[in-house]
Amino acid sequence: MNMRNPVVDLARLLVNRQHDEQACSACLDRLDDYVTAQLAGEDYVSLFPAVAHHMDSCVACAEAYSLLYIARLTEAEAVAPVPSIKPDLSFLPPRVRSVGEVVQDQATRLRDALAAAVSRTGSRLRVTLTEALLEALPRPQGPALAMRSAGDLDQATVALELEEPQAQVNQLRLTVYPQPGSPDRCRVRVELELVDRSWPDLDQVPVLLTIGSLRRQALTDNWGEAVFSDVPMDGLVGLQIEIDAAAPLTSV
Repeated sequence: MNMRNPVVDLARLLVNRQHDEQACSACLDRLDDYVTAQLAGEDYVSLFPAVAHHMDSCVACAEAYSLLYIARLTEAEAVAPVPSIKPDLSFLPPRVRSVGEVVQDQATRLRDALAAAVSRTGSRLRVTLTEALLEALPRPQGPALAMRSAGDLDQATVALELEEPQAQVNQLRLTVYPQPGSPDRCRVRVELELVDRSWPDLDQVPVLLTIGSLRRQALTDNWGEAVFSDVPMDGLVGLQIEIDAAAPLTSV
């Protein structure tokens, strides 16, 4: 099972606390020159190959680039102010004034949200989609891979991946997709790997989904995937996914 997705690399890195701050700092130091060259019509990728390469694998720096590019483009298209009048830029959001501070703030908010939303007790893993976590997660980009149980392509609205090699559930990917034809409904896909089992031997693991008083249970297939359909979209805040790799199947 392919558990990798560039959109959620930042979440995975924060969980492992192995983020390469030195590489990010070097990228952000050249980001203004990178954007300047791009707006000037120069071959900015060839001029700054290290910056381009780093942003291919770092969601946080790529988002910082996007914010800076939009701000610089807006400045370039704006009408020049009267020279004797100093423009008041206090209305601009903080991220436009300080890209580096925004990246750090986003990373801190995501780390704190994950710490509050994820709990592990022995073989049990519980993830709660809190409002803070949904706001802090990077937005998924591009179409998702086809679900084995659905057979179609969907645009994910939420994508979260956790990895902890020493835990019983050592990898978990939680993805939410709109349900075709039902704008107020969605599908929740859970993919997992266990420390002592790998695909295609990941079937029969109970996965419990809870939204308020609603409790639904599904079993993983051979690849460790379980899908819940017809989930209320307005119930995402507070939705819980619970997995106990050592628990027997029970009725709910």
